[in-house]
Amino acid sequence: MTRELTPEHRRILTILAERPDGATASCLTQFNQGAHTIIAELVGRELVDAQVEYVATRDSNLGAISVVRLKITNAGRRTLAGAEPPRP
Repeated sequence: MTRELTPEHRRILTILAERPDGATASCLTQFNQGAHTIIAELVGRELVDAQVEYVATRDSNLGAISVVRLKITNAGRRTLAGAEPPRP
């Protein structure tokens, strides 16, 4: 079942398309409480890829923290451009 993208879906895809290194999930959800759901939908539709990264902290007692980095996929770029994504 293919659903049309909402303006919020397009907004997140556009933000990611403009960032070659992607963005962290916390960055994208900072100003929008519902962004977690939208991101999950985009990952589920394989329009966005999510990878866990470990980042060193300044506090040696903490060591590293995990963050989720999101990147737009080729299917996401095609969808944003108006082409239909491949069906899984």
